[in-house]
Amino acid sequence: MSENLKVYFMGTGDIAVPVLKELFQSERIDLVGVCTQPDRAKGRKKVLTPSPLGAVAEALAIEVIDKPKTVNTAEFVSHLKGLKADVVVVIAFGQLLKSEVLDLPRLGCINLHASILPKYRGASPINAVLLNGDAETGVTVMRMEKGLDTGPVNTIHTLPITSDDTYSSLEVKLGDLGASTIVDDLVSIASGAEFIAQNDADATHVGKISKNDGLADWSLDAVQLERISRAYFPWPGLFFFLKTGKRERKISVVKATVLADESNLEPGAYIQADKEAWIVKCGTGALRLDLVGPDGSPQMSGPDFLRGVTL
Repeated sequence: MSENLKVYFMGTGDIAVPVLKELFQSERIDLVGVCTQPDRAKGRKKVLTPSPLGAVAEALAIEVIDKPKTVNTAEFVSHLKGLKADVVVVIAFGQLLKSEVLDLPRLGCINLHASILPKYRGASPINAVLLNGDAETGVTVMRMEKGLDTGPVNTIHTLPITSDDTYSSLEVKLGDLGASTIVDDLVSIASGAEFIAQNDADATHVGKISKNDGLADWSLDAVQLERISRAYFPWPGLFFFLKTGKRERKISVVKATVLADESNLEPGAYIQADKEAWIVKCGTGALRLDLVGPDGSPQMSGPDFLRGVTL
């Protein structure tokens, strides 16, 4: 390649941040603009706050930062056309792109999807690998088309999942992985690298996560509940409601350990709840609540929380 690639970048969440930084600092890339979701009102005072990617783009003083409600308007397509990007790179953006956008750059729109496609197409692939206890995950570099994560694949970069990985830690690892390879991948694509169609027969799909997905169902296997606590950290978390005297409090399970148990107690009953341990009976096995986050209080160990309440 004799000239730098002109790249327009679309992203929103934390996973997109290291990729943006890598594109911004690369001597082989001309970053012609960044697109992210509009600023959102946050906190009790409803202060308009940029997305994680938007905040970093502003800190880097990137000249073109777009925050459209939708990228699929004639006005935005005209704006993007004027930037003359060779390729649009997308990761965790949060909007579907229609054909008018997908077909605009000469190299197409390239998505970095946080799973080993065709597994876990859709909105929550990082949560899904943890919920299912997978041994590895990765970043798939694919050319986008009208279907949801159905486009042909250029390459897949993989990494192992550890027993203490959470959504939060895995998002950081995947963002760093995508950043470490993005420039080489784009240069390879510009040089004519092959794309291979996905096998739709092997595809699985994952939807958006809702707040109630984290509500503890103690009839589940303890292994599954521990996976939920990691897959949904920090949001919505694995949580339950506990009556302490006249007060009911939401308790988030931040860290837990699976234990064997053969007692005849009902799921949800306390096998132990004292200054030594807080252990809850599950459908199969038991869960020791090592670190909890009581609503309105700092995180603390299970036993430390129990010292201050009457069950």
